Amino acid sequence: MTCHLNRPRLMLFLGMLIASATCLYAVDDGPSARATLKGIKAIVVLVEQFDASAINDGLTMESVQTDVELRLRKGGVKVLQQPSLQDALRASNSEAFSAPVLYININTAKGREPLDDLYAVNILITVHQHVKVKSNGASATADTWGTGIIFMVPRSSMSSATQLVLADIVDEFINAYVSVNPK
Repeated sequence: MTCHLNRPRLMLFLGMLIASATCLYAVDDGPSARATLKGIKAIVVLVEQFDASAINDGLTMESVQTDVELRLRKGGVKVLQQPSLQDALRASNSEAFSAPVLYININTAKGREPLDDLYAVNILITVHQHVKVKSNGASATADTWGTGIIFMVPRSSMSSATQLVLADIVDEFINAYVSVNPK
């Protein structure tokens, strides 16, 4: 089988290669990253808004949020409801405001002619926590664990394929969490 890369396909491939290298080194799932999950009692799930074209092709924030929360609960991870802005103004020290956040970022790029039947999808999941700087005791927030993937998928199956890949990545988080928080 011969693979012919015309200029648009080559540019898309190179862009994805560069993006994947950035994604792979930003956060990790190694022993030191897993150690940061130890002792987490509950987590808030935050799904970043994604591109309108992905929504038009069937991927919804509600389905992503619901699927991730359900998968976490089935895996033994307590999920807190995301606080509303009104709640935030009333009680900024509540459990939901100090809990770690499982941040779900799904970026999609719909191809242009002649690749308009393809999507490039980048899924990044990180755990965002409050941390204390050892050298001076300052408080900060940081991504302490994460993983991600970049893939291409036909437009007709973008939504279902993205949900399946996301489920696998959430399972990676659950495995990491359970490895340091056994029941």
